[in-house]
Amino acid sequence: MATESYIALIIDDDSTATSELKKGLAKHPEFTVAGAASTAVGGEALLFRLRPDILFLDVELPDTQGVAFLNSIKERVDWTMRVVFYSMHSKYILSAMRESAFDYLLKPFEQEELDGIIKRYKENIAKTAPAAATQHPQQPANTLKDCFLAATVTGYKMIHVEEIGYFAHKGLRKQWYAHLSSGDSLCLKRGTSAETILGYSPSFLQISQSCVVNANYLAMICGNECKLYPPFDKAEKLAISRNFLKKLQETLNFI
Repeated sequence: MATESYIALIIDDDSTATSELKKGLAKHPEFTVAGAASTAVGGEALLFRLRPDILFLDVELPDTQGVAFLNSIKERVDWTMRVVFYSMHSKYILSAMRESAFDYLLKPFEQEELDGIIKRYKENIAKTAPAAATQHPQQPANTLKDCFLAATVTGYKMIHVEEIGYFAHKGLRKQWYAHLSSGDSLCLKRGTSAETILGYSPSFLQISQSCVVNANYLAMICGNECKLYPPFDKAEKLAISRNFLKKLQETLNFI
């Protein structure tokens, strides 16, 4: 079985603490520290570019408080991310934990303390799964057949089928992303397969190994490309591969 890999981001203005945390995480090769920032402004830009699995966030930043920073971005975090508050002061821990923090780490830390957080993180990820992702595609549909839950930093977000234009398999971690009518792209849980996505709704049609479209938005097929209705009409490279063309023709009842 392939080892899972995780992306970590550190936002802390203490360069020594950041260096020590990088050294500690290096003992867990499945974790890659993809970036570090010393301010909330710089950290926000990195966070939305890297879309980390785990964020180590200093409680006291030079331009804001860590709790305030988390509150300012958490509604826009549409992928599964765990937050670990990192501080020299235990007095901040209670308020930090109330703000959707997964765990906390006091400076200076012992390696076994960090190891414990990593262990709890992996256990939490293993137990946490969107309800629909655990449903076998052939199970009977229930009353919530037109929606499913997706994990976010604040909990779970209900996604309705009509909000989704298409799914694309891409990114640094090679995961599936749902492209929504709001303009956002939602990173799905690790281990999600095309078969799982197709099981969410009969409206979802696979057109290639890396793309699934919502037939309700399918406007036309030009050559070997799907064109969607607004707001997804600007989507590019929705190409139909040869292996899926015949099945697509059969499904859509070509006349």
